[in-house]
Amino acid sequence: MNKPNIQQHRLFPHPGTVLKGELEENGLSQRELATALGKSAPMINGIISGSKDITVEIAILLEAALPGSLKASEWLRLQNKHDLELKRKEIKSRTTAIDIWNILRSHANLNALKKRLVFSSDLEQNIATVMETLGISDINQLESQFHSSGCFKKSEKVQTDQANLFTWVVIVKHASNKITLNTEFLPNRIPELIDKLNDVFYSNVSVIEKTEQLLNTYGIKYIYNEKRLDKVPVDGFSFWKGDNPTIVTTQRMNRIDNFAFTIMHELGHIVLHLEHDSKHNFIDVDKSIMVNDEKEHQANEFATKALWNGISPEEAFSEIENPYGAAYDLRYIARNNRMNVGIVTGQYHHFCQERNIVKNSYAICRDLIAKIG
Repeated sequence: MNKPNIQQHRLFPHPGTVLKGELEENGLSQRELATALGKSAPMINGIISGSKDITVEIAILLEAALPGSLKASEWLRLQNKHDLELKRKEIKSRTTAIDIWNILRSHANLNALKKRLVFSSDLEQNIATVMETLGISDINQLESQFHSSGCFKKSEKVQTDQANLFTWVVIVKHASNKITLNTEFLPNRIPELIDKLNDVFYSNVSVIEKTEQLLNTYGIKYIYNEKRLDKVPVDGFSFWKGDNPTIVTTQRMNRIDNFAFTIMHELGHIVLHLEHDSKHNFIDVDKSIMVNDEKEHQANEFATKALWNGISPEEAFSEIENPYGAAYDLRYIARNNRMNVGIVTGQYHHFCQERNIVKNSYAICRDLIAKIG
């Protein structure tokens, strides 16, 4: 009598299927086996149908009743593997949640997530909240989020805590999910939006509130000053999830020029790179470190053109001979082009910085402007 090849049962079916084959090979009926084991025929039928399990006692009796077949330990091993597989399927959602939780423990700030997403005592529900927030459905997609080049640009100039950065992304996306807009985003209305934003920046009155109202009116969700975590040097963030894009800005550099440029920069990403694309995110950490990134360069160009309404800032600034006496020139440029003087000053600062004209050019211009009122 050949010993059954239990390696064929890699899906670990109930051992009753093996027993059925053994009875057929040995020419035994279920009733005859029941008599030999001293058990009832319904019990043997239950094992073969999979409704009853092979116990230690039954395994030992089978070893004796079917010489040359499986040892008692092998019958029990088949039963154990079947039970393990069955239970694994039963609690799959829970074990998956635990696996994801362990990944989050390694890659995220769980304390911050618990607090800001208001986690409950239900682990699976908490995991579902994170996954839904990110718009993903499995562990592989979650792990890819940690390595997304769009989300995690590194800088040698600023320290970035990757776990806190990822956590912050989850937090702002969760906040975005809570915002509902009834307005569709339409790309052909962007020039009109830019003009109105520039009016808000020029007046410099209730800028945050008016910017939010404008963006919402044109179908863009807006989150301002979502509390940053330690070592998350973010100026702006843009992404698209659902029917509307979202722009996030922070107060890392609390100046009108930085705020205006960041808004236009993220708007550039939405128009140029993000339309209905939920797979990419653009985090503006430090504009100076992204000059070699084509999409960041394109967003910078978009922002500059939007703020200057097509006028060349290089040509305007090239007329200034002395940065230390630039205040009056900057006032003139701002007034002549109906721009906020703080924005013009900030742009001039970058102009001087890129050309190494003078150190600390922003502070010089700011102080001079303050003197002339």
